[in-house]
Amino acid sequence: MPLIENRYPEFYCRADEHSVRWQRRYLRTEKVQLAALLLAAGVGSLAGPPALVVLLFGTALMAQVYRLTSRADEKWWNGRAGAESAKTAAWRFVVGGEPFGIHNQQSEIELATRMVEVAREVAQLMPVPVNGAHVTDEMRTLRSRPLAERIDAYQSERIRSQRSWYAGKSEFNSKRATIWSLVGVLSSGLALGFGVGAAIYDWDLDAVGLFSAIGASVAAWMAVKQYQTLARSYAVASAELGAIDVKITGNPAWEEAAWASFVNEAEEAISREHVSWRASRAV
Repeated sequence: MPLIENRYPEFYCRADEHSVRWQRRYLRTEKVQLAALLLAAGVGSLAGPPALVVLLFGTALMAQVYRLTSRADEKWWNGRAGAESAKTAAWRFVVGGEPFGIHNQQSEIELATRMVEVAREVAQLMPVPVNGAHVTDEMRTLRSRPLAERIDAYQSERIRSQRSWYAGKSEFNSKRATIWSLVGVLSSGLALGFGVGAAIYDWDLDAVGLFSAIGASVAAWMAVKQYQTLARSYAVASAELGAIDVKITGNPAWEEAAWASFVNEAEEAISREHVSWRASRAV
């Protein structure tokens, strides 16, 4: 029976939901703030009503204040860290990886203890209440399967699935980085063009400020989304998981002890990407 996400421990599902919710709130307020500032610049350049400019600036300010006071970004990262910690612990358990080796009679107790530790860390910013058990019946079923079946499940549903996700995200972020970079260059070029035109031909239209604001907003959005940074880090992560996939296939005679150690190394490699991602967000 395959281990899919809705069969993970409930803590993972709740932490993942919290993370997605606060990510959306964070990005939504960023969009509102940048859109309001752009509109304010546009209204100002067209000599629009001052009251409307003030309203737009007020909207941008409220969006920023909400984002800061709610600590939306920290809750997003915190929830993601909790979910990923729960996921890696679950995978270690179901396939017999260290420290939950298949012969460890206390593995369920140790897994539950680990889940409690993660929940305590996450609760510093955002409580994640759960009603379900930390070990599901499906997890026990997969753990009870022969080593060969556990290896196949880990290779296909963990390593290859994660590698495919990283590769897709790397390509997505690379394309977005190119598109937004072109938009930024275009807006800067238009600002320069209108500036030169105003100086030479005495144009009344004040478009320099508007296109400068667009360029600044594009730069701010790219800093928020970190397209280039993520494209590079996800590409490296997918390559590393590809090497792990080859190592699994290249050893046709796995034994429990060696497999447990290998899973530990593989999960640490996956965890490094999450640690790096969180550190980049904090910066």
